[in-house]
Amino acid sequence: MTSTKAIYFAVSLILLSPISSTITTESIDEEGAQSMSSPTTENNWVVLHNPSIGNHPISEASGLIHSPFGKFDPLTESPPAGPWEKIGLSEYNDGRLFIVQSHSSDLQELEDSLNFLGIQIVDHFPDDSVLISIAPWRTGDQIGTIQELNQVRWVGQFPAIWKISNSLYPLMDLDGALVDLDITPSPSNSPDDLSNLERELFEKMGELHAQSHCDKYLCKVKSAKTSLISSLATDSRVLRVEMGPVLTIHNSNASMISGVDYARSLSELDLRGEGEVIGISDTGLDVDHGDFGNRLRNPIYNLFGPDSSGADSNSGHGTHVTATLLGDGTGDSNSTGIVPESTFHFYQLEVDSSGILARWGSLYDMFEHSFLNDANIHTNSWGSESLVGEYTSDSRSIDLFANDYPEMLVIFSSGDMSNSGVASPSTAKNSLTVGASTTSNKARIGCTGCYDLLS
Repeated sequence: MTSTKAIYFAVSLILLSPISSTITTESIDEEGAQSMSSPTTENNWVVLHNPSIGNHPISEASGLIHSPFGKFDPLTESPPAGPWEKIGLSEYNDGRLFIVQSHSSDLQELEDSLNFLGIQIVDHFPDDSVLISIAPWRTGDQIGTIQELNQVRWVGQFPAIWKISNSLYPLMDLDGALVDLDITPSPSNSPDDLSNLERELFEKMGELHAQSHCDKYLCKVKSAKTSLISSLATDSRVLRVEMGPVLTIHNSNASMISGVDYARSLSELDLRGEGEVIGISDTGLDVDHGDFGNRLRNPIYNLFGPDSSGADSNSGHGTHVTATLLGDGTGDSNSTGIVPESTFHFYQLEVDSSGILARWGSLYDMFEHSFLNDANIHTNSWGSESLVGEYTSDSRSIDLFANDYPEMLVIFSSGDMSNSGVASPSTAKNSLTVGASTTSNKARIGCTGCYDLLS
């Protein structure tokens, strides 16, 4: 075990420690350094060095926009349109989405000006740009007003083909092919827009509509004809169309070889999770496992899972992850979990009859439900094996949630893909992604519930 790995593991333990052991700050001397206070019986607060102290200048604006078909400077080059006619798009754009590029990489003034004009920002786009939504009957006057803003370098239409994930292009030429789709609704949708979008999708799905689901942040469509993709791309109610993920569990070794006791010894505090509530989503849970006692706070939640059963019927992965986190060592003291005094609630994601992982609804809704049921940490030891490295609708959903609920820490495993890449949705920017080093001679990335950083 290297000292660096031990430090990484200690940080993970601190993240899972009770709120009463939160990091705080004390006075800073002239050099900007922070002192460490020794914990006492009356004061269990610990001060760590604050890396934000000092000058961190914002980088210069590049002037480039990075499209799915390459980067370009909009002042000298036309936006790459891609093969929009070849893949069957009826329009170049959807008429409502526009890119606004800033002169500066600090977008705050631009965002304030757009908000003052009553223009909705629906997303950010690299580099130094925002995506806005304008009603078609207001386009002429509002675009002129936006172009006159001091902060604006360029304004242009957002090509509809940019909404489509690259992984879908090869499928669009296959007549009769069926594909699962994840559709990100535009944040500018009114309740009626979203309701009508859901109704129209279900009408097109026919008998398969019962397998589909739509909420404010995500529409999941099962076994759609590929012809649906092009019509969705030109629909102003749609922000993104991508292939539905194939979910898989992320496995790793148990806590005994991950050095939990040693990592705890790095702190003088008793980091056992007392008073903390953990949210876990995984396959299922053996509720009669002797190491959980009465610390499961609610019956297993199935409102985001594929069936009504919370049983861990196939791999046992959910029980394994939960025990590595929360096991109290009743069965074997050497297998005591990382936070054995925390309580938890659990979300099942497995189809009992097949062992396949599935999920209804958006991650935003699931994490919001977890937060409203008192969790401040939610861990997820699963991800997509089909969308490695992609920033997906699930990644976006996590980032939106973390921005709206900064009190909640969302943790994802980075995947079991070795050096092939990081699995979605751990590509999110506002969550904590946890990975392992190596197991034997093969690089392996472990589950967040296991925190297998030292194997």
